[in-house]
Amino acid sequence: MVRCYNLANAFPNLLAAEALFYSNLCIRAARFRAEPAHSPAAQPPDCCLIDTSTACSHPNTIRFFPKVDDLEHQASTPIGMDDKALPVELSKRTRLKRLLYPGRWTKKYLKTSVLQTLPVYKYDTLPSETAIRVMKLLPGLGDNLIKCHLSVVERAQTPEFEALSYVWGDPTIRQSIYCNKKRLDIPVSLYQALRRIRDPERPKWLFADAICIDQANVKERGHQVKQMGWIYSNAKSVLVWLGPENPFEAFNNIQEYMKNILDQLLNRVRRNRRGIEAFFAEHELDRREHDFYSALSTLFSLPWFTRLWVIQEAGLGKSVQALFGDVQMDFDILISLADAIDRSRLMVNQFDLRTRWSFAIGSFPRRSQSTTLRPFVKDFLDLMLTTTKYLASDPHDHVYALLGHSSAFINGQSIVEPDYSRQPLDVFRDLAIKILEHTQNLRILSAVKHRTEETLNDKFPSWVPTWCRKTMHYGGFKYDPHYYDAAAGFDCSWRLIPAGSILQVNGIQFGTVDDYGNPSLFKEYEGMSSGRKDLRIWMLGSMILFRTWSSVPVRERLWEVCQLFRRNPREADINDLAAFLLWWLFEKFPQKNNFNSRVDPGALEFIRAAAEGGNADIFRKRSINYLFDWKIFSTSSGILGLGPEILRTGDICCVLFGSCIPFILRPAEKGYRLVGEAKIPRVMQGEVMVDFILEERYKEQTFDIF
Repeated sequence: MVRCYNLANAFPNLLAAEALFYSNLCIRAARFRAEPAHSPAAQPPDCCLIDTSTACSHPNTIRFFPKVDDLEHQASTPIGMDDKALPVELSKRTRLKRLLYPGRWTKKYLKTSVLQTLPVYKYDTLPSETAIRVMKLLPGLGDNLIKCHLSVVERAQTPEFEALSYVWGDPTIRQSIYCNKKRLDIPVSLYQALRRIRDPERPKWLFADAICIDQANVKERGHQVKQMGWIYSNAKSVLVWLGPENPFEAFNNIQEYMKNILDQLLNRVRRNRRGIEAFFAEHELDRREHDFYSALSTLFSLPWFTRLWVIQEAGLGKSVQALFGDVQMDFDILISLADAIDRSRLMVNQFDLRTRWSFAIGSFPRRSQSTTLRPFVKDFLDLMLTTTKYLASDPHDHVYALLGHSSAFINGQSIVEPDYSRQPLDVFRDLAIKILEHTQNLRILSAVKHRTEETLNDKFPSWVPTWCRKTMHYGGFKYDPHYYDAAAGFDCSWRLIPAGSILQVNGIQFGTVDDYGNPSLFKEYEGMSSGRKDLRIWMLGSMILFRTWSSVPVRERLWEVCQLFRRNPREADINDLAAFLLWWLFEKFPQKNNFNSRVDPGALEFIRAAAEGGNADIFRKRSINYLFDWKIFSTSSGILGLGPEILRTGDICCVLFGSCIPFILRPAEKGYRLVGEAKIPRVMQGEVMVDFILEERYKEQTFDIF
C-alpha cells in the first residue's frame, strides 16, 4: 500500500523551504536500492521507491512505500553531507529519522543544504527616490538559521529601527541567510553581526546596506547614497560591529574600566597644563594598565577603524553602541578615550595606538557634542582633507561616503549628486569646481601634490585632486589664511576653459627651481646604506652643498632652514641645526668624500660656534619626517623652500592670486601642470607681493593650468 504524506501539515513548525528540503531527501533516497546488510550486491524484488507523480497536488506532498528499513545510509545522506556524518551504529531507520524530523541534527545542515536549494532573492525596484528597505530580523539563537523579512517603506512610514555599521571584508567570501523565503548571500562580517545582535524572542527592525540596497543596481545605489544621512541620523541607535573577538577578555566590566581611565586623564588635564603627556611620562604603568593599553591597541587596529563609510555612519548616530565579542558599550567612550590618548605621543608610539580616527568621526557635530572633541571642520574640503587616509572599495565613495555631513550641502543642495554610472575622475572634477565656486579661493589646489610623473603628465587636469589615488599626497602644510598670506590679500581671479579642463588664474612668478636634494646623487657617495632613512638624511643635509647656499649671511640662512620645519623657531633650533650639519659633514660620511671642502670657511666657522650646546638628534627627528614626500630646494635667487618630491630643475615658483601659499608649476607645451604647493619662508607673508606692488620687480601674468 502506498501512503501519502504532506510534510507541511505533518510538521507545521517547518518553513516551506525546510519542508521542501525534507521532501527532497526522500526523493533522493528513492534513487538507491534497498539491499540486505548481508548481501550488498543483492537486489530484493520489493525495492523502496518514492512516487512523485502529480497525483499529489500539494508541493510539499510526497508518496512513498513504507519500507524504509532497507534504505542504505547513502540514501539518507543529504547533498553536501559526508558519508561519515551519521554514526554507523545507529539503525537505518534512526538515521533517516534524524534527517526527516526537525531537530538539532538536521538544522546543522540547513545553511548548506536547504538554502542552496532555494532560488536567489531578487530585489524589486524601489517605487520612489525616498523609499528605503528595512529588514525585520527574526528571533533566533546560536547556529540557528538566520531569517529575515525585507520591507519597502517610505521614510515617513519607517518603523523604529537600528542601523548597522560594519566592514564588508572580502567580497568573495559570503554566507547565506533566509530572506523573504529566498536565499540571500551577504558578507561574512554582516552575517556574524546579525547572529550577535538578534534577539531570541522578539524580532528587530534593522538597516544594513548589504541587505537593504540592491548593490547590483547602479541607479539605486546612487539614490540610496543620498538617503544615508537621513537613515543614520534617524536610526534609534547605530550598532558598530567591530568583530567577534574581544581583546579585553581579562577585564570584567570594560566599559566602567574605560570610563575610570578617561576620567583620570581628563582630570589630569584640568589640574596640570602639561596635561596627559606629562602624566604618562611621570606615571609608571602597572601590569593591568599595560595589558589594557595593549588590548586597546589591538581593538583600534581592527579593519573598521580604517574604512571611510563608517566615519559618517558613526558620526551621524543619535546613540552609537560598539559591539565586539560579547561586549556592548557606549561608542562615545571609545572616541573620547582615543582623543585623550592621542595627546600623548609617548603612549601612541609605545603601544602603536591608532587614535587619529577619533578626529574624523568627531568632525560630525553630533559626535562632538557627546564627546570631548570639538568640531574643527569648516567646509567640505576640510572634511575631505581630514579623511584622505581612509579606505573605500569604490573610488566614487571617497566623495559619496561623506555626503551626509552638513558641510556637503550648499544652499540646501548636495555638493555632488551621487551617480555610480559616472567616471570617478569626472566626479572629482565636478567637486573641485563646486569648491572653487563656493569658496572663491584657490585652497582646493593645496589638496594636490603629485608623487609620480605619471599622474602629473596624464590627460586628467593636474589641478584636480584625485582623492582615490594612492599615488597622491595631500597637503603637507596647514593651509592657514590667518597665518600665511602669500598673495597679500589679492582677490582670486580664475575661470575655467573649456568644459572645466583648464583652470586659468592670475599671479606672479618669483623664481625657478635651481637646486635640490637630488636622490640620484645619493648613490655616488660612500658610507651610505640603501635605506630610505639614510636617503632622507642625505637630502636634509645636502642643502649646505647648494650653489646658492652662501648667497645670504649664514645666520640668516640657518634661521630660514629652521622656519621650514617650525612655524616659530627659537634660538635653540639654530644650535640644533648647526650641530646636525657638523654631524652630517664630518661623521655621517667618510672624510674622503670631502664635503666640508665645498662649504665656505667663514660659514663653517660660524656653524662650529653655533653648534655648541646644540643637539643634532633633536633637529633630525623633528625634520626628517617632512622628507617622506617633500624635497628641500633652492631657487636661482637663493630662496630656500620645501616642495613636492617630483619637482625638478626648471619648475617655476609662483604666487597665485587668491591663495595664501605659493605653488610649483611645470611649464608644458600649452601652459602649465600643477606640481603642488610649497612652503617658502621668505614668501609666506606676502614679501614678494610687496616687491610686486612697490618696486614692480615682478609682472602679473596669466597661468593656464591643465
